[in-house]
Amino acid sequence: HPRFRLYLITKLASPSFSPEVHAKLNLVNFTISTDALEDQLLQAVVSAEYPSLEQKRIELTTESSQNRQRLAQLSDQILYELTSFKGSVLDNENLIRVLSESKTVAADIEVKERQAVTTRAEIARYYAFYRPLSVRCALIYFIVSDMSLVEPMYLFALGYYIRLFVMAVQAVPE
Repeated sequence: HPRFRLYLITKLASPSFSPEVHAKLNLVNFTISTDALEDQLLQAVVSAEYPSLEQKRIELTTESSQNRQRLAQLSDQILYELTSFKGSVLDNENLIRVLSESKTVAADIEVKERQAVTTRAEIARYYAFYRPLSVRCALIYFIVSDMSLVEPMYLFALGYYIRLFVMAVQAVPE
């Protein structure tokens, strides 16, 4: 039946299947890597300690993405005007308008990006300060997580560990 689906779940980190079976599978790995957990914990500690700084980082990322999209739109518009207009390029008023708009937008974006560089450097300083903490806490997570191999009672969720981590960070006196 074409709508038939079979989901297999395993605790093996890297299950092996025959090539014929592997060709018909979609393998999804939900395990977390050490680097990913370090980054997640680092973001959690900076968010807990400096919420405005983390909010600024998110805003910078969003604004940078929007700026790239806007430049891509203007670039596409310029290419469209160049390819669709028949005759002299200098007679194309739409192209001239789009070129002047793209020049203005590009200059604005350049100014914003220069300001963002200094803000990103400040954010990176805070992240670098807390990186050793996130490295050690990620290591502790994997050590405690491996305890479930000895006794299933020690099995716990990553979300629980992160909440515990944030609570511990918030409990530290200033």
